[in-house]
Amino acid sequence: EAIDALDALSFAWRGDGLELAVLRRLGELQLGENDLAGALRTFKRAAASFPQAMQNDDIPAKMTQAFAALFTGEASAKLSALEAIALYDEFRELTPADARGDRVLEAVVERMVELDLLGRATSLLESQVRFRLTGAVRAAAGARLASLYLLDGRPEAALKAIEASAEATVP
Repeated sequence: EAIDALDALSFAWRGDGLELAVLRRLGELQLGENDLAGALRTFKRAAASFPQAMQNDDIPAKMTQAFAALFTGEASAKLSALEAIALYDEFRELTPADARGDRVLEAVVERMVELDLLGRATSLLESQVRFRLTGAVRAAAGARLASLYLLDGRPEAALKAIEASAEATVP
């Protein structure tokens, strides 16, 4: 009931600190109800309407945490592959820059493979291998990238992926 009331109020009252407070509380309630996508959309409205306030606010951190939970937490099992990819496309800028982000991107790649979006999956995984990952994780991602290229009928690209992800310290 509180979510419905605050949602209505968030559209009725606009433009000042009260709107930000309403959006913050609405997003927190949505997080509490495990409506991560709804919370992200609410927090995004707050960030768009009050960009200056976001510098000293915890909303950006909550958004990043909720985004990561969509793909690596319990909520990921409830999302269809299509919903997961749509949410990734909508909020990709929230991908954490740390190991959580690597796990998010790995999960997104697997969801793309489920839908036979091999071109998108290989593109995303290739950027992971080239720019984000190191060590054994990079070699494993390179092997996965090679397997996706083979599924896509591109054996030359598979060989290049294996060569590009080779790590001297990995057996």
